[in-house]
Amino acid sequence: MIRYRRHGRFHGTLRGLARLSRSDSGQGIAEFALSIPIILIILLGMVEFSHAYDRVHGIAGLSREGANIAARGTGMGEVLSTVMANGETLKVPARGGAIVSRLVVQDGTPVVMAQLATDGYDDKSKVKDSDEVAAWITDAGFAEGSTHYTVEVFLAYQPITPLGRMFDAVAPSLLYERAVF
Repeated sequence: MIRYRRHGRFHGTLRGLARLSRSDSGQGIAEFALSIPIILIILLGMVEFSHAYDRVHGIAGLSREGANIAARGTGMGEVLSTVMANGETLKVPARGGAIVSRLVVQDGTPVVMAQLATDGYDDKSKVKDSDEVAAWITDAGFAEGSTHYTVEVFLAYQPITPLGRMFDAVAPSLLYERAVF
């Protein structure tokens, strides 16, 4: 145990600390009050960004999985039901949909030969409609007469934090991914 002397070195140090803590009592509270909104914005932004990234990563996996099994000979209806069943955790059946397209290369350009969309999903395919040229994939170098499948997955994004709702103008409201096999 340390004993303090009345007029010694320890006593003066303790008296100075007591005086310092009395004079700065409101400063810490004011700094905390000014910094907490900034910290909360950064924290909520990280949470919202992570959630959006998780959704995009999930629908990208769904589209790759669907296009892969379609290219292996699975029927388009079964591909669509598999994508929707695996998208349950992301709520794709409730908040989005999927479109499966079969492309055949004719005269060097891929043409959409058949398309199947989930029931109740009314949005248009970004690949192209049936019997139209899919110009976005013309430079892929596909062999003449080859058949390819593309699966598009759409998901209406719903923010989970108040910060996400504030930035609807900069964040996409409809997430989209496609894969071609």
